[in-house]
Amino acid sequence: MERYLLPFLFLFSSFVFAGSDTSTTKIKQLYVNAYWVMAEVEVDIIGGRNNLPSECRNSPFVAITPTDAGYDIITTTLMMAYAANKTVRFWVEGCSGQNRQQIKIISVRVYG
Repeated sequence: MERYLLPFLFLFSSFVFAGSDTSTTKIKQLYVNAYWVMAEVEVDIIGGRNNLPSECRNSPFVAITPTDAGYDIITTTLMMAYAANKTVRFWVEGCSGQNRQQIKIISVRVYG
């Protein structure tokens, strides 16, 4: 049993979720169309922007596309947070949005 467990653990130990947390912020504007939803925000990426691909590292926008997991609920949450002027925080990973040049939203937290 142990001789099978060790190779199994080594095989799957390289799969690490490489996302990053952001600082809290308010959404300045939303850009919504059929292909993406982008929110302009001023955030610091916890751990630094160097964890992101160079294509979107310096973007002031976070984004999500209809093919991304959680698109409907994240889009609804962004619209609600923007309309209510709520403070938000994101978990981000990689690039998304227009020409894949914005920071990809994985999740969003809204503060009361």
